[in-house]
Amino acid sequence: MRYVVVVHGIGEQRKNETVLAVVNRFAEARRAGHAAAGLTLGLATGQTGKENVEGLCRAPAPPDDFRPWLEFKGIPVEPGPAPGRFLGEPDTSGENIRFVDLWWADMLRKDFGDVGQEPDVWTEGLLARLDQKAMGAGPDEAPPVWARVTVREIRDLALRIDTILRTKAQALRARIFNDFLGDVQIYGEYSHCRGLAVRRFHRLLARVEAAHALQFEMKHGRGPVEGEKPRYTVIAHSLGSVMALDALLYAHAREDLRTTPSPGGQGLPFPEYVSSADLAKTDAKVPVRDTSWVRRVDSLVTLGSPIDKYLVLWWQNYRYLNLPHLWMDAELREFRKAVRIRHYNYADEQDPVGHNLDVAATAPAVLEVFDRAEDVVFNRYKVPGVAHNEYWGDRELFSWILARAVDGKPGGTPPTWFDRGAYRWALLYSYRLLPAALLLLSYFALSYGFYTPSWHGTALAGVAIILIVRIGGPLLRLSVWWRQLARLKWCAPGCEHDRDRAAKRFRTEIAAIQMAAPAVMGAALVATMIDPPALPAPQRIWLLVALLALGIAFLPRVRRPGTDAWFLASALATVPLAFLLEPLVPGGHVAMNLFLLGVAATVVFTHLRGLIYAAKDELGVAKGGSLPKLDYPRYADASGVDIPPPPRKKMPKPRKPRT
Repeated sequence: MRYVVVVHGIGEQRKNETVLAVVNRFAEARRAGHAAAGLTLGLATGQTGKENVEGLCRAPAPPDDFRPWLEFKGIPVEPGPAPGRFLGEPDTSGENIRFVDLWWADMLRKDFGDVGQEPDVWTEGLLARLDQKAMGAGPDEAPPVWARVTVREIRDLALRIDTILRTKAQALRARIFNDFLGDVQIYGEYSHCRGLAVRRFHRLLARVEAAHALQFEMKHGRGPVEGEKPRYTVIAHSLGSVMALDALLYAHAREDLRTTPSPGGQGLPFPEYVSSADLAKTDAKVPVRDTSWVRRVDSLVTLGSPIDKYLVLWWQNYRYLNLPHLWMDAELREFRKAVRIRHYNYADEQDPVGHNLDVAATAPAVLEVFDRAEDVVFNRYKVPGVAHNEYWGDRELFSWILARAVDGKPGGTPPTWFDRGAYRWALLYSYRLLPAALLLLSYFALSYGFYTPSWHGTALAGVAIILIVRIGGPLLRLSVWWRQLARLKWCAPGCEHDRDRAAKRFRTEIAAIQMAAPAVMGAALVATMIDPPALPAPQRIWLLVALLALGIAFLPRVRRPGTDAWFLASALATVPLAFLLEPLVPGGHVAMNLFLLGVAATVVFTHLRGLIYAAKDELGVAKGGSLPKLDYPRYADASGVDIPPPPRKKMPKPRKPRT
């Protein structure tokens, strides 16, 4: 019997909401891609009932009507095309794949009011720890450049957006900084949340085991033997993949360690995984004691996973991964030598959260439990950022997951890992649409400030330009940084030529605009001097301020070592090109508008190209290279990890000889 356990990531998911997409995609895959009837939340929860989660699993919940899985007609366990249509009809035969939704959003939100902080505070602490770790550390022991720069860039942009949202959009601000970024913080820094989440994972799987055994016994009059017990595939998204990895690894821990209360802090045992109510029970089926189900977990699928980011940013939480011999159950360690959990990791290049899992692949405990079956970063989705949630609608990807991770088919035709059209769209968003939006906004603000008849309008235009600089600048910088970092993610072989050709075309366009914009600006300025429009005092002052700002913006570029060659070429060619183009430019207000447009284009695209070069230099990776590999045992020194030793077995006292 095959069970698919679905674990959601950050967000405000409801029970069974995430599993709907998986059910629909698997139903389509069993019908060779033909659309299935859409399963709704009411049909799903109507089959399972609502689970009583009172107490957040600190103690087993009272009995309720919750059924721990979903089963529908038309998604058979056996591979092959399914007959008929998928209508979302419930089934209890056990001949179909059963789906289990692991919901844990309440745990991420419950403690935010007590331990959550503003993003500027907790990210400052995170950066401080990374900087301290980097001091005096060797190349293999220091945090990688991408980790510190990524946190810094996100923090800079978030703080500027936060300043604006505080005034008029408190609800949106709370959703971004408390609900989403808050989830990242709580799971990474508050170890009690981690213990509770892992406990819920283990408790739910134990309930599935018990319910399966009860149903089997009612049907056959006996309990299931080994071949009749559940087999599990875990599909986890985003932050849920980190929790799933924690839960599967912790299920391999010694029973005495898992059932020992923890006062808190990092390491083992997990705080709040057990409670006093658990320890008072003598039933061997208490959820935290029974993790026998982990032997039948065949595969783990992670989508858009930040596992490597958590191992790097919160390395102190995972140092025990380097010492599996101290905390793993001896029998399970021996069992895993022959049978490891197949791990399939998938991420789109435009997903800022997902990545390949090079760091996790070096952790000794991960190597003992998991077999790295497939780790693919692909190009299939168009919109950067939005790609993080596009996996749930990808029929081709889920057909591949069903065949590989669930059915266990080693061969087959893989999805199209590289979509040339999607990749061009991704470059268009990063290198065309965002710069073009900043260009138009800057031009409108400049022209409004220039042509407004009042000082109030001039002041308003000045405020608009300041906002564009304060928000648009970091947004463009973060976009370029992610774009350069994405280029270094592993990609399926065979697409390098198409990727390089598409990227080269965009670089050529940027260079052409960078060369042409100053020439147009200069020609318009010459035409304005020859045929000046009538300018009142505010407009003259505005023009002088614009020219002064332009000079201040570009002076550091001229003095900086290693100045961009294209910038120098455009600067040197501006004067002769301006006089050549001047006869083609009408004077008066037309020339003034062209001048303002040229100023905006020059600033935006020169800044864009400068950011690209700065990101390349900061990453320190040569063309055609990749990110340096990080060895987790060297990075996260485990010499100071304190793990309680196993209890000594009591030896029987020798009997005294009778005298």
